[in-house]
Amino acid sequence: MSGDDQRLSRRGSFDEDPDNYQAARPGYPPRVYEVLAECGLRPGARVLEIGPGTGQVTRPLVDSGASVLAVELGRRLAARLRTNLAGHDVTVVEVDFATVPLPDDTFDLAVCATAFHWLNAGAAVRRLARLVRPGGGLAVWWTVFGDPGHSPPWRAELDAVYRRWLPGQGRGPAGVPARCGSPSGRRNCGQVTGSAPSRSR
Repeated sequence: MSGDDQRLSRRGSFDEDPDNYQAARPGYPPRVYEVLAECGLRPGARVLEIGPGTGQVTRPLVDSGASVLAVELGRRLAARLRTNLAGHDVTVVEVDFATVPLPDDTFDLAVCATAFHWLNAGAAVRRLARLVRPGGGLAVWWTVFGDPGHSPPWRAELDAVYRRWLPGQGRGPAGVPARCGSPSGRRNCGQVTGSAPSRSR
């Protein structure tokens, strides 16, 4: 199986257990949403979200007054997202972002949280440059656990698990881009650091 085939196979694995996904997936620090406001998030904004999962980012987007089109590959995740955000200004489309039919110059902002690595980055950015209106924004970010420069002992053990069960698969912050910006490259939002807020259960 090629690297691309392995990547495509793994990206569908999140759909197997939406309950576990929702319980385990961390949220994002408030600074992320401050940066998104700089990138175009505001009341009335039309936002495209790629890979929303069960809505960890979608809810703050709609709470800000945005209208969200959420493109989710997984059938179970999409169903949970619809349930979680019933009654909110969210349209959930259950399809691969690469093939979903969308009109050009439609969105004020496109976002993708901890999922952009599952896409063909070059093709995705070219497509987003058409979908986001001139002057709009693109924000892509990842959760990075710990300090990339000082790996804790558990990280070495986890890397050993990956080497055993997913040989040849890249993992970790080394391959994660450190910058984000609009599709046109007109601005860079930069890197956001901070702790995710705790979630009540």
